[in-house]
Amino acid sequence: MNKGLFMPKYLLIFIISIITFLILLCASSLIPSKYLKSNVIKSANILQKQTNEYVIRIRGFNIPFDNHTDSLMINTSYSIDSNKPLYSSLVARKNYIPNVTKTIHSDTIGELKSSKLGQVGDLIDTINENVYESYEYARYWHGYLVFLRPLLLLFDISGIRIINIILFLILGIIFLYLVYKKIGLIESIIMLIGLFSVDYFYIGLSLQGTPVFLIMIISSIFILLKYNKIKNINIVFFIIGIILAFTDFLTNPLITLGIPMTIYFLLKQKNEGVSLKETIKILIYLCISWSLGYLITWFTKWVIVDLLYGKSIINTSINQLFYRVGINDTPSIIETILKNLYCVMPMLLIIILSTLAFVILKKKIRFNLTLILPYMFICILPFIWYMLLRNHSLYHCGFTYRTLILTLTCIPLTLVKSVKK
Repeated sequence: MNKGLFMPKYLLIFIISIITFLILLCASSLIPSKYLKSNVIKSANILQKQTNEYVIRIRGFNIPFDNHTDSLMINTSYSIDSNKPLYSSLVARKNYIPNVTKTIHSDTIGELKSSKLGQVGDLIDTINENVYESYEYARYWHGYLVFLRPLLLLFDISGIRIINIILFLILGIIFLYLVYKKIGLIESIIMLIGLFSVDYFYIGLSLQGTPVFLIMIISSIFILLKYNKIKNINIVFFIIGIILAFTDFLTNPLITLGIPMTIYFLLKQKNEGVSLKETIKILIYLCISWSLGYLITWFTKWVIVDLLYGKSIINTSINQLFYRVGINDTPSIIETILKNLYCVMPMLLIIILSTLAFVILKKKIRFNLTLILPYMFICILPFIWYMLLRNHSLYHCGFTYRTLILTLTCIPLTLVKSVKK
């Protein structure tokens, strides 16, 4: 079931994916924005009442939902010029109204510019045609346009949020049921606690957080359903990385690697058994496959925009990467990690203490490195991410904390796997 990296097949999948993405972006951008206007106006009014920081109090904490980015996504959807569908979707402008907007700024390093009222204020100005400066955001694929623009034909943001919540609930139930049936009850409970700890059942309230969690849960369900039929698991993770780069805003990308990989190892250990050498080999191959899909797809977007429109996005994006890593302001690694841990601290303590109690009651402990290595590795991935992208993880901890679902599920899995049967 685990084959090596066969490059010709990878290349074919990659080329087909890029062509498909361009066709989908172009097709969704053919919809004239005037047909979206009614629901965009309703959405803007809702977001204005809620302000840029839409906060829900959960587990004693104020959990922000990113209206700032949601407004940007709706603004970008509305700013598409259907007369230039490919160009509009690739440069991804906001605040753009044909024959009204006078100045267009190319994508630049740092945070995307907005008015004093933030992205919500910019969206209000855009629907009122009170915008004279537009900003491009070409560093991302903005694959959400493929879904968001058609949805805005029929629903405002409240309707879209309801659809998201229902979808996440259904997928969550299917996922937990399949984990219970194909792996076990304890693992299903651990996954439920992990989902609950990072507010999975509220994710639908955020357009920004929706794509990455959908990819995570759908790919995990796919592996659970098709485990015995998957001939090359590396290709599955390669495709996950490709789709992630197309749809995500650099929110919680690691969860699309960590949770499906956790499910795969749980299934493999239960059904076949795996040696330490093979475990290490699988970990390396899956990480490489996912990373290749993710990074090459993202880089290809920069190349396409530079070749077609000469926007110097490659240079801008590389410098933006240095900015997000924190080279310029060097934020504290400890502060970054603690800020993210703070959002899940009560659940983290409960999980650790309850799991330790379970292990102590069982009394018979075995530390089989082959069994626990995958979960130990996945457990530390969020902290590696926080160290590498210190700036991003510190200033956006309001959503980057959700990457800790990997730690919150793999700590108990590691300890449970250490109990001698």
